Amino acid sequence: MGSRMIKRGAGEPAPEKLRPILDRAAAIPGLGDKYAAVLDSPSAPRFRDLPVLSRKDLHRAVDHLLHHDPGRLEGTLLNVTGGTLSEPRLGIVPEDMFLDRIMERWNPIDPGDVLVSLFSAGHMWSAHYFHNALGRRSGASTIPFETPDDADLGRSLDFYAHLGATALAATPDAIRRILRFCAATERRLPWLRKILWAGAGFDAATAELLSRQFPHVQAWGLYGSAETWMVGYIGPECAQNTVHVLPHQYVEIDRGRLLLTTLHTDSVIPIVRYDMGVAGAWGTCTCGRSDRAIRVADRTDSSFELLNQLVWPEDLVELALQVETVHEAEVVVIEPGTENARMHLRVRLEPGIDADPYTCEWIRHHVVTGSLGLAGILEKAPELFEVVAVGRLREYTLGPDTPAMAAEGA
Repeated sequence: MGSRMIKRGAGEPAPEKLRPILDRAAAIPGLGDKYAAVLDSPSAPRFRDLPVLSRKDLHRAVDHLLHHDPGRLEGTLLNVTGGTLSEPRLGIVPEDMFLDRIMERWNPIDPGDVLVSLFSAGHMWSAHYFHNALGRRSGASTIPFETPDDADLGRSLDFYAHLGATALAATPDAIRRILRFCAATERRLPWLRKILWAGAGFDAATAELLSRQFPHVQAWGLYGSAETWMVGYIGPECAQNTVHVLPHQYVEIDRGRLLLTTLHTDSVIPIVRYDMGVAGAWGTCTCGRSDRAIRVADRTDSSFELLNQLVWPEDLVELALQVETVHEAEVVVIEPGTENARMHLRVRLEPGIDADPYTCEWIRHHVVTGSLGLAGILEKAPELFEVVAVGRLREYTLGPDTPAMAAEGA
């Protein structure tokens, strides 16, 4: 590959597998043009000749089906990947959510288990439906429940124990809060045998706390995103920073970034060499499996992860600029990479507008109620997002149409 430095995973899609995927993509306006040169070629399509699928490409395809060909969405789940109430960005998951293929490699729940799922049904989070289906398919009882506030953690844990719970499914952030509360209050959780998480990953400190304070509890994880659904899995014997790729997913590492191709024929939107916006590298896992694992690293796009939810600064700036008193705006992350990480939306107001608390609160209200990325976060932790009026923006911000995000106070 010369200077491109592309490292391929095992089982690169053969031309005969690629053709039907590309034919389906060609039927969706906006994607067909992307692959026209490859499809028009008399030779079989070669994987290395295919262009990279961007986030914008994918969302345009979803938007087209939603508004112009809704019949193709029958039997699917729509989930939120970001955007605003007026212009949402959505992902599409088949009705079976690839559950059979996932359970071939990742099967944490046994018949007779009682699974408490703390994934909310609100805000179009499909993890709620996935864990209900997982429990049902596994012969377990499933109890959907809201993630408790810090003040209710003790009573909620007592309630789960009373119900006979043996497994708990939640975001990594919720799991971290629960485990820290239990360690601080000397709760041993003898009834809990398994913890299931889904999303962007478990941090090393939480994994160490679980191993040290609750060695009887197994951790099972699924790594993925709203656009790609579940990409890989982590078992209880795996290192928490490694991911084993699921059989129906194919991953490349192109100059340090992860590119994903979904080979499953039930994929509604063909995902071919999709840039996940994540850095990574190939490695091996402590579990001893022979298949290669991916070490997932930082984001490579503009998004910022807050309580395991991706937030896109450009969405927040766009919403802020809808308020007539706002002239310019930018997003700054305060203390990034720490447990105190939070966001400030810095706004420069129009001339003559007073920067009083009421003005900033109205701007905050407009942004929070319009942002799908913030919707589920601030219900639990409103202090993580603040609007601040400033005299000028930072030098890297070029104007109202080029939002920027920076880090402050590392």
